[in-house]
Amino acid sequence: MPFKDLLVHLDASRQGAERLDYAIEWATRDRAHLTGLYTLDLAPTLAELARAYPGPVEHFETYVQLRTTAVDRAKEVEGRFHGANSSSAEHPGRLSGPAYFLFS
Repeated sequence: MPFKDLLVHLDASRQGAERLDYAIEWATRDRAHLTGLYTLDLAPTLAELARAYPGPVEHFETYVQLRTTAVDRAKEVEGRFHGANSSSAEHPGRLSGPAYFLFS
């Protein structure tokens, strides 16, 4: 039975890129809609801040830098996801359905 809708978890890792390629193959094969989900979890970022400053958290510059880095990675992955559905010479419209990027 073919899939109608697929949800793929996206991240900036090598495995995340492989997962996206695999999801694109399935979506193309079954003419399915592909939804990408990238979760930006700031709790680990706050944990990093707590490790850097074990006392009261007064310096938010580190937090802002870590958050900015995480958002930049998410934007790179978003670009790869949308590029997979483009009709450029590099990616000749490999998906038949619409593609979405959810940022939470």
